[in-house]
Amino acid sequence: MDYVRSVHFHKEYPWIISASDDQTIRIWNWQSRKQIAILAGHSHYVMCARFHPTEDLVVSASLDTSVRVWDISGLKRGSMVSKRRIDPDSDPLQIANDIFGTQYSVKFILEGHKRGVNWVDFHPTLPLVVSVSDDKLVKIWRMSEDSAWETEVLRGHYNYISSAVFHPKENLLLTTSEDNTIRVWEISKRSPIHTHRGDSKYWSIVAHPTLNLFAYAGDSGVVVFKLEKERPPYALYNNSVLYIKNRNLRLFNIEDESDAAIMTIRKPNTSGVPRSIHVNPKKNNVLVMYEGDATKWYRLYQISDSMKSNQSNDSVRGTGIATCWIRHNRFAVLEKGSTISVRDMKNSKIERILPPYPVDNIFNAPMGRIVLQCDDKVVLYDIENSSIVGEEKIPHLKSVTWSSQRRGWGAFICKKCVVITDHNLQQSILIPEGMKVKSGAWDDSGNFIYTTLAHIKYCNPSGDHGIVRSLSVPVYITTVQGDKIYCLDKDCRNRAITIDTTEYTFKQALKKRNFGQVLSMVKNSSLIGNSIINYIQQEGFPEIALAFAQDEVKKFHLALDCETLGTLLLAAELAEKLNEKQYWEKLGSKALQLGNNEIVERCYRKTLAFEQLSFLYLVTGNLTSLNRMVGLAVEKRNNLDAAYQTAVLSGNVEDRIRILVGTGQTQLAYMTAITHGLSDFADHIKELIGQENEKEGIEVEIPTISENGNKLLVPPLPIARMGNKNWPLTRGRKSPFQELLKGHSNQFMNVENDSSQGSWSGSLQLSDSSEGNKKPKADSSVEEDLSGEGWPSSESMEFSEDEEVQTNNSGSYTPIPKRGNSIPEFWARNSRHAADLISSGQYKVAMLILNQEIGAVNFAPMKEKFLEISSLTSVQLSTYAYLPSMVSYISRNPENGIPPYSLPKHKITFEEQVKLYAM
Repeated sequence: MDYVRSVHFHKEYPWIISASDDQTIRIWNWQSRKQIAILAGHSHYVMCARFHPTEDLVVSASLDTSVRVWDISGLKRGSMVSKRRIDPDSDPLQIANDIFGTQYSVKFILEGHKRGVNWVDFHPTLPLVVSVSDDKLVKIWRMSEDSAWETEVLRGHYNYISSAVFHPKENLLLTTSEDNTIRVWEISKRSPIHTHRGDSKYWSIVAHPTLNLFAYAGDSGVVVFKLEKERPPYALYNNSVLYIKNRNLRLFNIEDESDAAIMTIRKPNTSGVPRSIHVNPKKNNVLVMYEGDATKWYRLYQISDSMKSNQSNDSVRGTGIATCWIRHNRFAVLEKGSTISVRDMKNSKIERILPPYPVDNIFNAPMGRIVLQCDDKVVLYDIENSSIVGEEKIPHLKSVTWSSQRRGWGAFICKKCVVITDHNLQQSILIPEGMKVKSGAWDDSGNFIYTTLAHIKYCNPSGDHGIVRSLSVPVYITTVQGDKIYCLDKDCRNRAITIDTTEYTFKQALKKRNFGQVLSMVKNSSLIGNSIINYIQQEGFPEIALAFAQDEVKKFHLALDCETLGTLLLAAELAEKLNEKQYWEKLGSKALQLGNNEIVERCYRKTLAFEQLSFLYLVTGNLTSLNRMVGLAVEKRNNLDAAYQTAVLSGNVEDRIRILVGTGQTQLAYMTAITHGLSDFADHIKELIGQENEKEGIEVEIPTISENGNKLLVPPLPIARMGNKNWPLTRGRKSPFQELLKGHSNQFMNVENDSSQGSWSGSLQLSDSSEGNKKPKADSSVEEDLSGEGWPSSESMEFSEDEEVQTNNSGSYTPIPKRGNSIPEFWARNSRHAADLISSGQYKVAMLILNQEIGAVNFAPMKEKFLEISSLTSVQLSTYAYLPSMVSYISRNPENGIPPYSLPKHKITFEEQVKLYAM
C-alpha cells in the first residue's frame, strides 16, 4: 500500500473504492471491513476512482495519461451468489463460473491526454465521462455499449487542472485549477460562462446531489456556495404573474391557474442571466434586468393586450445597475457614478438626477417617488421636487413591496429582517429573523405575508407578527388572496399553498376593535394556545382570554384581571384548588380593591394574616370578630403585643387590663382601670401590687390619677358598620363579549350575580374545609380556632360549617355616577364676555375675543389682571389639614338659584364675604 489519492462510496452496496499510488484500485466492504477486489492495470499512480451512479461501472484516472472504465458486474453477481444458497442440482459449470469467474474487467481505455490525468467522473444521468489533466485540458467522453470516444475538449485554464464535477441538473461543468480559478462551462458552447478568481489554489470540488449547493477545497479552506441565485425573476401583472423560465416569458393566470409562454426572451450576447422583472401594467411594458460576470444591463419589451403566445421579442437595450418604473411612461436607471437617468418608452434620456448620497440600488415607490439604497440606509426621494421625503437605517436591503392602499405601507425585505414603514418613511417597525427572508406580499386586509427558509410568517403595521406554517423547501410569494398564497419554487413551478389566517385575522380585528368579527371568530374558531391568550390579555380583553385558557394558574390570573364579581368568584374557586399562599394573597388584594369583604376575610384566614384581618374587622365595624382576635392572639399565637394592639382597636378595656396584668405591668393595668372607672378591677390590681411588695420586700408606689384632664383612649367608631356584608358594589359597563362568554362556559362570567352584593358560589363556603379540596398549607390549628369558642372574656363568634353567608341578592346596585359640568364650565357656556371667560379659566378663548374686539396681541402685561379676576370669583374654605379646601363659586345672579344659568361676580366686598361664610 502507498498513498491513497481518493475514496468514494457506492450508492447501493456497502462498498468503498480507493485509488492509490501503488497503481491499484481497491474495493472494500465497510461493513465487514474486508477487501473484496483489486483492480490492477495502470502503470503509474492512480489519482482517482469513482463508481457509476446507476450502472455496474468504475472509472479511474492515472498519471500514465489513461482513463479506464471497468466492468464490475461480476463482482456484484458474486456478492449476490455468496448471499444465496447454492442449489447442488444446478449446472456445475455455471456454479463454478459464478464463484470463480472473472469479477471485473476493463471495458474501455480512453487515451488522449498528453500528461497525467488528475480527476475523472461520470455524468449523473448521461453516458458521459469527464477527465482533467496536467495538460490543462478538460475532455468529455461519450460511451455506448461497445465503444467510447472523445466528444468535447474545453480549453481555458492556465495551469494544472485538479478536479471537475457535472452540474446535477443543468448542462454545465465546474472545474478547479492551480491557476487560482474555478470555471463554469456550458458544455455545448465549449467555453466558460463564469470564472471565479481567488487568491489560492483550488484542489477539489463536489456537488450536492439534489440541491443547488457546491463545495470546493483549496489552500484557504473549504467553502460551500451556490452556483446561481435561486430566486426566479417574476412580477405581478394585474391578476396574473409574469415570470421567466428557460428564457421564456411566461404568464400564470391566477383565476383559472393556466400557464403559458407568451414570449421568448432575447438571448444575451454575452454570458448573463435575467435577475428581475419590472412591469408597467398601463402600457404593457416589461423591464428585464440582466446580470453578467462584470456588467449589468436591461431590455425593455412590449407585450400585447391579448397576451397570446409567440409575441415579438423586439426590445431596446440599455446599460445600468438597476431599473424601476416611476410613472406609466417613465422609468429610472441607476448608472455608474451614482447618477440616475429618467428615460421614456424609447429608452431616450429625459432627465438626469444627482442623488444626495452615493447610491447602490434603486427600488420603486408610489406617488412619483423612488427608494434609494445608500450603503446601510434607505432614502425616499421625490423626483419631481428633488427632495428627500424620509430616511431610515435599513441594511442589506433586497426588495421593497408596497401595499395597494393609497398612502399605504411599505415592506422592506432585508437579509435577515423585515421593516414595515409608512408611505413617508417616518414610522418603522423592525421584525428580526434568524433565517434569511426570501420574499413577501401584502394581502387585502393589510397584513404582510413573507417567507423565510423554513416558514411562512406574517406581520402588520401594528407590530404583530408570527408563524403561519412551516415549509419543507423555500418558496417565493407572488401574491396573497384570502387564505391562498400563490408562489414560485426554486424550479420556477407555480404553487398554491392554503394557509390558516385565523390567528392574524383575529389579532387584526381585535386591534381595530371590530367586535362583531371577533365574536364570530371566538364562536367558530379554535384559538387555543398560550401565545394567543397572552396577546388577548395584553390588548386589554382578559375576559376573552379566559374563554380559551386551560391551565388553572393562567385562568386564575386572567380571572383577577377581569375585575368582575363573576370572575372573582371563579378566581376564589381556583385558589381553593391551587391552595398556595401566593394565590390567596393575590386574591385577597384584588378582592379588597373590589370591596368583597367576604373573600378578603377568607384569604386573610388562609394566609394567617392576623394583623390585616384585625384591621379589616375594624374598618368594617365587625367588633365581635375583632374581639375574638384578642383571644386568638393570647391562646393560640401567644403574641401579647398583637393581643394588646387588637384590644386597643376594639376598645375592650377589660382585655387590655388582663393583658397588662399577665405581662407584669400591674401599674399600667391599675392606671387603665382607674382611668376608665373600673373600680373593681382597680381594687383587685391594688391588692396584687401589695402582694408583690411583700414578696419582693420592696415598696412600689401605687400611681395616682389626676381627675382633671383625663382622656379615655377609645378608638373612633366606624361610620358604616358592614359586619359580614360587602361594600356596596357598582355594576360595571357590560363587555361586548359578556353574553358570548356566558354561553361559552358555565363555570364563570355569571352576569346575573354581578348585581348582587357578592357571595361565594354554592361550591365555596366560609367553612375551613370542604370535600375534594386540599388541606391548607398554613397552620390549620390556628385557623380552625376562628370557628371555635373565643377567650372567656370575649363574646364568641361562630364559624360553623353549616353557617350561611349573609348576602344581599335583591338585585339592586349602586349606579356609577356620571361627572357633570362644573360651575365655571356653565359660566363659559352662558357668556362670551372676556371677563366671564377669564373667571371660568378659559384664558385662550378670552385672549382670542380680546384680539378680535380690541386688537390685543401682547397679553403678558395682563397676566396679573387675569389671575386677579379668576381668584375673586371663588372662595376657598379650609377644613382639616389633610383634606383639600372646599371651593364656593360666587354668582352675580343668585336669584336664579340654578347653576346652569349662573354668571360669575367679579368683585365682592368684605361684608358679602362675611355673609357668604355665615351661610
